[in-house]
Amino acid sequence: MRVALAQMTSGISPEANFEKIHEFLAEAVGHGAQLMSCPEMALLLDKDKKRMAGHWHGDVCSDYLRRLEELVDSLKITLHLGSVPVPEFVPGPFGDKFYNRSFWIRPGQGCVAQYDKIHRFDADLGAETYRESDTYRPGKKAVLVDEGGFRFGLTICFDMRFSHLYHGLARRGAHVFMVPAAFTRPTGKAHWETMLRARAIEHGCYVVACGQTGSHEDGRATWGHSMVVGPWGDVLLDMGEKEGLAVAELDMNEVHGARQKVPTLRLARPFD
Repeated sequence: MRVALAQMTSGISPEANFEKIHEFLAEAVGHGAQLMSCPEMALLLDKDKKRMAGHWHGDVCSDYLRRLEELVDSLKITLHLGSVPVPEFVPGPFGDKFYNRSFWIRPGQGCVAQYDKIHRFDADLGAETYRESDTYRPGKKAVLVDEGGFRFGLTICFDMRFSHLYHGLARRGAHVFMVPAAFTRPTGKAHWETMLRARAIEHGCYVVACGQTGSHEDGRATWGHSMVVGPWGDVLLDMGEKEGLAVAELDMNEVHGARQKVPTLRLARPFD
């Protein structure tokens, strides 16, 4: 299966980001890809909650998702929309917050799966402080989706630090972990490749990690280096720091081969 990764420098204009996704989808089709993955916050990357809430409400979000479904239908390619902020302002303990939600959009079927990011990035990096819990509600459910003979486990960015999530997805049959991200530069330099390779090696799975890159309109800077890691832990693709599209091949024989050599899923045991 041929998978395309659209490494983006998304900004605060949903329309500009939508047009970039359109361009990348058309390019992915030209490369013969059956699936394209976008980064976390592909349609709107804005750390200013008030500015975002002022124009990004439910009807606007729904309209962009409808337009993406139309694109997917016309181009005949499946889209993994890494994530978008989804406003669901309802009474409760989390108040007026968004979900950080990814969508799996298939030609002729629309959105067939969606996943809400479970682990929110609250971190103090010295010069940078992040509190995703101020803006986003946590997800509660693991999600898998079947495509092209593979089972894909859906995760987002900070989730990658919680290996039990990936173990659970693998136990439920995942062959590929999807990890769209907007990784910071400090944590990217220190941890990105190491953690992606670890998640692949632990479970004999592919990891497809499409990231944001560069300097963004909202003032943040992201790491890039979108990657595909094979089930044996080898880096099959590293896109560096430039915006662009790249493709990689997924081979189920590689999954079976890695799991036959080191059958961690079969040998895993409960403990007290």
